[in-house]
Amino acid sequence: MPHGAVLVESIEVFPVRVPRRGVFALQRGNSDQSSWFSLVRVTTRDGSYGWGECVTRVRSMHRVVEDQLDGVVVGRDIFDIEGLHRAIDQQEMLAVERLWHWNPLRAAIEMAFFDLQGKHLGLSVAQLIGGIRRERIPTVKNVGVGSPEQSAELAQHYVAAGYELLKVRVGADPRADEARLRAIREVVDDGIRIRLDANQAWAAPEAVAAIGRYTPYGLEAVEQPCAFWDVESNARVVQESAVPIISDEGFVSSPEARVLLSGRGADVLHAYIGKCGGIAPVMEIAAIARSFGARMTLGERVPLGISEAAHLQVAAALPELEFPCALAYDLNESDLLVESPRREGGGIHLPDGPGLGVDVDLELLERYRRDS
Repeated sequence: MPHGAVLVESIEVFPVRVPRRGVFALQRGNSDQSSWFSLVRVTTRDGSYGWGECVTRVRSMHRVVEDQLDGVVVGRDIFDIEGLHRAIDQQEMLAVERLWHWNPLRAAIEMAFFDLQGKHLGLSVAQLIGGIRRERIPTVKNVGVGSPEQSAELAQHYVAAGYELLKVRVGADPRADEARLRAIREVVDDGIRIRLDANQAWAAPEAVAAIGRYTPYGLEAVEQPCAFWDVESNARVVQESAVPIISDEGFVSSPEARVLLSGRGADVLHAYIGKCGGIAPVMEIAAIARSFGARMTLGERVPLGISEAAHLQVAAALPELEFPCALAYDLNESDLLVESPRREGGGIHLPDGPGLGVDVDLELLERYRRDS
């Protein structure tokens, strides 16, 4: 055993189902009325523990740990992040002959390792991965899909709460999209920016025409205009559009991010820790983005508190964060934390304390836990 190694004694997975306060309207339909997550607790031989969160609608992630990854994690040094990823790669290839299918679960395990590292060293995860560059993380608020009147009302409410950037879903009906944009712009100040998210709805000519038509409404950026696999079409939109193009669905790994940027398929990469498989992979993707002159933003799919805290730690450490993060969700009935990160004026503050800076409320965990 290497000097100073801190070895894992056990890994536990807690499936939870958390009701939502309301549904969220998207172009493809409404969101679910509740969310499934898997919380991961890794305990070391000295009794310390770290938490991670798997953001996924798949309920069986605990079975993957029991059947495939328990032996990969138990006995491993919490400081061996690279070895952890290599071992999960090997096991995933043996089990499903593909990589990155287990990314949300991989990310949760790695979060717990980083949380433990910080607790052992008395440092935040942000300090571990590069240093704290900002204490408050700017966020974008999602207006969703609704009538022009509903969109305008929500926009006014969010701006009054301090948000300076609104996200609007587009792509289903050009006239309806423009009507919503017009209604929003009529009730909010010109200084409030708008980010569009097409969720792959357009072919390249449609995207270029739509972005040109919507640019006068004060666009900050447009997210995922074309199909995730079509680098050529996305590159055409990048070349012919006056606003930055963000890729979300266009990559899940650093090799895919490199291919996308080599083809000039995006100006900005929108990374999720769960989608990309962990904090270390996101930092690697950020380094690749810098090498191509691209920029970064972060987000996650309606996370609970552990994943949100992990994203705040990464956002605090990124060298540049020009584009606000998609973390301003308040749909879940509870985040399962003892104390939530502080929200203020359209931003979320970095939690104080070592590791992720947050802890799970065990009574809430038991309340929402579902074993099947």
